[in-house]
Amino acid sequence: MAGFLTGSCILGQNQRIMKNIILATWLLCLLLACKRDLEKGAAESTIQLLCEYMESANETPHFGVYMIVDAIKTKVMEVPTGCTEIAPDAYDKFAIPANALSATGGRWPGGGDYFYALREASGRVVVYHTAVHEDRAMARYAYVPIAVYENGRIQVEIPAFNEK
Repeated sequence: MAGFLTGSCILGQNQRIMKNIILATWLLCLLLACKRDLEKGAAESTIQLLCEYMESANETPHFGVYMIVDAIKTKVMEVPTGCTEIAPDAYDKFAIPANALSATGGRWPGGGDYFYALREASGRVVVYHTAVHEDRAMARYAYVPIAVYENGRIQVEIPAFNEK
């Protein structure tokens, strides 16, 4: 009987060891999968610009421009002009580089706003914006960077515009 009890204790101990090994392996796989997601950079991400109507207290339309990275939406700017997606075959009309990932923009009486996202050689993605005013003659679209997606984070920096 003592041999039977000793054998069953060894068998029970081996089962616990196997359960611990399986649990440790599963946790290691989970940690590695999470780390791989965190290391996923802008070079592998799906990028899109989107313009959506926002509720407004007055009659003037108000729109939010969003950068969507792998289905996560972040507002990069609010504009008074209505905007829609700009098709790649129309990029040249708005001085948008042919290799832009996404573009949106539009006009409203008094002016317009245009945006595009561009992946740089380093892998980071930069969102550019230009404001076009009807009361000023503009020879070109003067785009400036307003947001950067790098290392899994979006940093928005709206520059001060010179009204001269």
